[in-house]
Amino acid sequence: MVATKSRITINLDEHNYQELIELSNELDVSLAWLGRKAFTDLLAKYRRDGKNASVVFDPSTNVASGS
Repeated sequence: MVATKSRITINLDEHNYQELIELSNELDVSLAWLGRKAFTDLLAKYRRDGKNASVVFDPSTNVASGS
């Protein structure tokens, strides 16, 4: 059986986009792979830390922390 995949679209500022391009070239992986890896790692950390929203958002600003 083939796994169903879903597609998302994200918007990045030019600086972050250029950094991702450089990283994908350095690691010889696609931007899609980097995105899947980032989301997988974020979700694993969220689950590991007891589904604590502060893992994803800085509670003082409600802005994604990126860490």
